[in-house]
Amino acid sequence: MAKTTNLVIQQTVDVPKILVIPKGEVRSPVRSFSLDLIGLNNNVQLKKGLHIKSLLNANLTS
Repeated sequence: MAKTTNLVIQQTVDVPKILVIPKGEVRSPVRSFSLDLIGLNNNVQLKKGLHIKSLLNANLTS
């Protein structure tokens, strides 16, 4: 198991946390919007749980 853990650590990329902090008074309001997902290729029906999609070959593992 230690070999697997080391492999995961070596192949893991840290995702940077980005904070946007305004300076001074914020004058732009937040407006509601709708998101059109018609063109999104979302034909995979997934059940609740952990799903892993390979970046190399797009294989899906549940």
